[in-house]
Amino acid sequence: MVNNFGKVYRGDGASLTDTYDDLYVVDGSIVPSSLGVNPSLTISALAFRIAKEIVQSIDFLPVEEVPIGVEKVYFSK
Repeated sequence: MVNNFGKVYRGDGASLTDTYDDLYVVDGSIVPSSLGVNPSLTISALAFRIAKEIVQSIDFLPVEEVPIGVEKVYFSK
């Protein structure tokens, strides 16, 4: 089981705050049920959302932040 940012719960998921620190699942298996249509756009949106959360939660990354309008884009250094 994972939370809404793909972080994996410890144990059986009974504690909804106890997750592994740096373990994420970023693929279609985190969608709780069949979407009934081609899920590629939904899976892509989830992947971008989780990637953004990972980038914002890590102190040092080998990337530089470039503001473009109101968004922040990350490029490798």
